Parts: sequence; structure tokens; C-alpha cells
Amino acid sequence: MLAWPMLLLILVMLPGFHEVARRDEGRLNARFLGSASDRLWRTQRMLSEPLDALAALRGALAAADAGGKPLPPAMFDRLAAEWSRRLSALVAAGWVERGADGQPRPGHAYGGAVTQAAVSEAAPLPPGLLRQAAKAFSAERPVVLSPGLGVADSPALAVAQALPASGDQPARLVYLIVRTEPLMAPALPAPDDPNLVACLIDRVAADPAAAPDAGAGEQRLAGPVRCESGGLGSLARSSNERVTLGDRALRLVVAEPARADDRLFTAVWLL
Repeated sequence: MLAWPMLLLILVMLPGFHEVARRDEGRLNARFLGSASDRLWRTQRMLSEPLDALAALRGALAAADAGGKPLPPAMFDRLAAEWSRRLSALVAAGWVERGADGQPRPGHAYGGAVTQAAVSEAAPLPPGLLRQAAKAFSAERPVVLSPGLGVADSPALAVAQALPASGDQPARLVYLIVRTEPLMAPALPAPDDPNLVACLIDRVAADPAAAPDAGAGEQRLAGPVRCESGGLGSLARSSNERVTLGDRALRLVVAEPARADDRLFTAVWLL
């Protein structure tokens, strides 16, 4: 006989349990969306820093050209070294020149916080990126040359902007190379954060030396290794937003892993 009153009591209370669970889920969703929005804003802000450095170095070269006295390479190196101190992710900077045949040729290279061996590989530009530089001479805005390169076993990007010919100076493509993981470290959660994971992903050509339409894949630029190959596992919540670096559209994935205690908590409330 006691079972019937207990069953009736549970049936009466079930709508209340459901409402509490719904409100709690809404609160958790709102908290996640706030965290994702904050990571998105931070990521876009950090992606602007290499462009600021590129604009400053290119501007110094352009100002010297306008004055009729080309900027000495030693002065360019001092400016690049100053930016390297402000932007620890910067590992190389310089320019390539457009030859009389319209093809890029080595210009000048500065290697920042990397070994000389790494500089020799990264500057003036890796062969695959050097071939892409020919197309970048016609771009007015900063461009990202297909990455597919790494510096000290870390993903890296090359950003560049053309500088028109002036006087005796040929047309040049001013560039810098940044390591994306240290660049994005202030914007993304720690790799071992159990509550939130963020991945910065680029869609790249399968062969970095090939044309952009020669088959595409994805490359992790920042975030834990589990960002690769769908290794995030079961997710409670996620967001997928577009961020930009120059002319390049990147993808920022922010996710909250599903945890056993969360599922148990929800199940208890729904009972």
C-alpha cells in the first residue's frame, strides 16, 4: 500500500526535477558560450600581432625608400630583433625580391629566437613557400603563404605583404615567420585543462608546394595534440568559429569534454 503513495509523490515531483535540470543545463550552456566568446576574442587579438609586426617592418622599408636611402639590412635586423623581443613567437623575418624575370629571388633574412640551423631552413623562405611568393607580389593586403612548415618541431605560419618597386629598389615581398603555438598560448586554455579545450585549425593544401586547389586537409596550428584527427572524443558542448589572419580564414574550435560525473548528475536530476 505504501508503494502507491510513493509512486504518486515521485510522479508529482518529476516535473520539478525536469525544470531544475533544464535550468541547470541552461546555466552551463551560458557559461560555456561566455568562455567560447572570450577565447574567440583573445584569439583574433593575438592573430593581429604578427600583422602589426609585418606592417612596422614593411613601413620602415617603405619610409627609407621614400627618402631615397634604402634601409640598411643591419637596421632592419635591429627592428626585427626588437619585435622578436615583443613577440616571442617570431622566429624569422626578411624580404625576397622580384627579379627581372618576375620570379622571386633571395633578398635578406633575419633569424630571431631560433638556432642558426633553423634559420638556414626558414630563411629567406622554404622552397615550397618561395614558389608561392611569386603570386603574392600582386596582393595589396597581407597574405598567409600556405604553412605546411614547422620550426623546432612546432607549427608555423609565414605572413607576407608586397612592397612596390621604388627608385633603384626592386619590388619586394616582406615576410615574417611565427610559431603558432607560443603565439596563441595566451588566448587558449592550457593543453591539460580538463574542462575546456580549444583548437586553432587551418585548411591547407595536401602538398605545401602545390596549388591551393590540389587537394586539401587540415593542420593543427595550436591546441593540444588531441585536436588532430577527431581526437577530442565525446563532447558536451562545442563551438566552431571563423577567425582570420590576413587573407586566411582559420577555424577555432572550443569544446567542453563530456565527463562521467556530468552525465551522472543529469541522470539523477532526470529521475
